[in-house]
Amino acid sequence: MNAVRDAKSGLAGSELASPGSAGAVNASGVTRREALVATAMAALGASVAASSVAAGGASAAPRPRPNILVFVSEDCGAQHLGCYGGVAHTPTIDRFARTGIRWENAFSAAPVCAPSRYAMITGVVPERSAPANHMRASGTLAPELDGSGWTRMLREAGYYCTNNAKEDYKAAGLDIGATWDESSITAHWRHRPAGAPFYAVFNPTMTHESCMALATPTAELDGKVATPYLEQLSGIHAVTTTPIVGGPTTAADVHIPPYYPDTPTTRSDAALYANQINQMDSEFAYRLRELDESGLAEDTIVLYFSDHGGVLPRSKRFCHDGGLHIPLVARFGRRVAHLAPARPGSVLDEPVCVGTALAPTVLGLVGLPVPEWMDGEAFAGPEAQEDDYAFAMRNRMDERYDFVRTVRDKRFRYIRNYMPDVPDGQHVQFAYL
Repeated sequence: MNAVRDAKSGLAGSELASPGSAGAVNASGVTRREALVATAMAALGASVAASSVAAGGASAAPRPRPNILVFVSEDCGAQHLGCYGGVAHTPTIDRFARTGIRWENAFSAAPVCAPSRYAMITGVVPERSAPANHMRASGTLAPELDGSGWTRMLREAGYYCTNNAKEDYKAAGLDIGATWDESSITAHWRHRPAGAPFYAVFNPTMTHESCMALATPTAELDGKVATPYLEQLSGIHAVTTTPIVGGPTTAADVHIPPYYPDTPTTRSDAALYANQINQMDSEFAYRLRELDESGLAEDTIVLYFSDHGGVLPRSKRFCHDGGLHIPLVARFGRRVAHLAPARPGSVLDEPVCVGTALAPTVLGLVGLPVPEWMDGEAFAGPEAQEDDYAFAMRNRMDERYDFVRTVRDKRFRYIRNYMPDVPDGQHVQFAYL
């Protein structure tokens, strides 16, 4: 964590530029520290009660090791979701946020897939040990990981770890077999040995930028979620049996930011994207329903976030909030609620870099030590610390090379572009297909 702390001290006095959005508001009316104090006091009360029971001759039942289910949507900026003020119909995520905990200032480690997902599987910032690039450029794996992702620590502790199914880490030498028990389009926590706790990741791709050209029109879906194009390439049938809940969003419904021209094409693209988000929300409902029907929901922590921001111009690939501001919502089952950082329904406003924070958060939640070399700070669990800044980067994008670094606090974003003659980056042939 020292590298990031050094960077924080070096940038703390830098000139900041406003990202154009108001500061985060805690809907529950409490600060992060107040929420942590309240949670700690509640846990202390529960501990005292348990001690009293034990003193009377009864022994408290041991708390279960939490299962952890992670749902990572693709290319999905926070500002488009209903619970973040967007127009996309996201009834499942909105309800999940009302009964869980939502982070207002969550950000990705990079505004594009590979470096962002590299941070998720390593626990280190992508520019520290590579790959700081995107697509077809595998970088060197952090030597501390010894050839695998940090999930191997979970596996060695008895967790069954699954990834369904996107990898895209672009890390040379990463042993997928050592990283996951299963990593495929059929990987599922249901395949675990009897009684084993699980860490299961689902990566639906229907909000990927490819959907803007290749999505099945909403009118042709007959109320069912379309299988994303990236999964169709793997031989999955074109329409699933998952019902769509809510929607559709029309061109008249969308809000056009001032940096977009308000044209019919802009509106139709924004509506298409919103409807893909609606399909993703319905897929999330399906995964939650699977968990509920298994009887394991009360023993499970569910995390929802995105790999980075959205697909419209000035979003994906760009180090603006449009490319980096992502949703982050968590729900703690009743039997693992003592691990929650705040009460259900809370909105926390500290900056979180989800990519680097994921590993220390999960390790702390399951009771494993967090290696000192990891760069992030846990946002929940016994290792949780309120962070002041969220860092991100951009290097090569597709066929062009750029060099951008950025840091965000609760109010402002500072962007350092090392190629100031191209403030919006070099032209990328394959963007916005």
